[in-house]
Amino acid sequence: TDLYERYTKFDLDRSLEQNPEFIWCAHGCGSGQLNEGGTMNKTVQCTNCNKLTCFIHRCPWHDGMNCEEYDM
Repeated sequence: TDLYERYTKFDLDRSLEQNPEFIWCAHGCGSGQLNEGGTMNKTVQCTNCNKLTCFIHRCPWHDGMNCEEYDM
């Protein structure tokens, strides 16, 4: 059963990652979520650890910089 559960979770995770509005928390808590609006909503607050992730860069939120400044 353990192998089946791991495979099922792996399969679900891969399916979620195909959704363009899905993002994993960049802080390593293991949580992921859908970000309604996708790139229109660049700051995603994790529902598990409450930390912020940049939806555009898939990294911890670059506090004090917008995405354009972060790219420089």
